[in-house]
Amino acid sequence: MGQNDNQFYQMESKDDNFVDDDIAIHLLVREYYKEHLDTGEYIAYLQRERDCRAYHTGMIQSRKEGVEEGKILGKQEGIEEGIRIGKEEGYEEGIRLGREEGRKIVKQKEIEEGRRLGKEEGILEVKRDCVLMIFKKEFPYEDTHFLENLSIEQCDAIMKLLSENESLEQIHEVLKK
Repeated sequence: MGQNDNQFYQMESKDDNFVDDDIAIHLLVREYYKEHLDTGEYIAYLQRERDCRAYHTGMIQSRKEGVEEGKILGKQEGIEEGIRIGKEEGYEEGIRLGREEGRKIVKQKEIEEGRRLGKEEGILEVKRDCVLMIFKKEFPYEDTHFLENLSIEQCDAIMKLLSENESLEQIHEVLKK
């Protein structure tokens, strides 16, 4: 306040063209300035301004901190969500792959079983043909219908009997077993 007064007085002394009206206005402004500068109203105004600035600065800082915290929390939630989705997708993919592998295994087993059955059927057919051929050679006038549905074991037993020149009754006994 003292510095402003000195500046004003210096300005007053430097300018010789001051008119009395100008001095009166100057004194009125100076009085008004002093009056309002020292009032509690002006101090309260300054306090409000300072509080508003602090509030806005705090809001800006809080917003920045909130954004940073939100980024961190969002990243954590994103990671957790990604892990959860990854597990679900992995589980589903595992089930799908397991089913495909199971189908392949079943299909492979079916193929192997088919091969095994095909081999057995082929062997059985060859053995039946051999038994029938040898039986017709040994017993040319006998009926051969009873030899049509022989098992592999029966074919083997009859083949053994035919190679040992056994009788027709013994062959019929093998079929009864």
